[in-house]
Amino acid sequence: MAHSHGTMHFDDCEGVRGACRCEQRRYKRVLMISFVIFIFEIAGGYLSGSLALFSDGWHVFTDMSAILLSMLVANIASQEPLYEHQVRSMGFVINIALLLLVAYLIGMHAWDRWQSPHPVVGPIMLIVALIGGVGNWWQHQALHGNEHTSTHQVLDLHILSDLVQSIGVVLAAVLIAITGLIWIDPVVSMMIALWMALQAILLVKKQLAS
Repeated sequence: MAHSHGTMHFDDCEGVRGACRCEQRRYKRVLMISFVIFIFEIAGGYLSGSLALFSDGWHVFTDMSAILLSMLVANIASQEPLYEHQVRSMGFVINIALLLLVAYLIGMHAWDRWQSPHPVVGPIMLIVALIGGVGNWWQHQALHGNEHTSTHQVLDLHILSDLVQSIGVVLAAVLIAITGLIWIDPVVSMMIALWMALQAILLVKKQLAS
């Protein structure tokens, strides 16, 4: 693959002869990885009793929605270049809204879990979180630095938030295994929710200032 105008193109890219589809192809790969992570984390959250892991799984589900939306935006923008700015701006707003909604839901569930703690199976939580983290890292590497559109940046933020959340779940699993303190699970979930909301707000401010 080679660089062109800030985008990493595939070797068989037909951008010279027709419309470039590299952005859509990259999104499809990220979408497939998200689906695998989603299945692992929902099952792992149920088996381990971890709210942080279960929340991460549903965060991945919203990532899939954001990826599908980004694919739609990229497709429309390539076919209707005159409306590219408007379409990408709409995609940016919807993706930001999804990110804030997930942050809110995770925060609410974390507060409920804090008030009513549940036992957590640390080893299952740790193994699944590690799998999710590796998958999120692959996704982030595929997306980061390849596009500079607002829609792409928000999608990359979705994935980066998942990566940070997976790291947080791994740390929580280790601490729970060592200390037996199950309140660590909702505390980590709350911290991740706050971080997601902050990053979304900062990206909106950056977009408005540009």
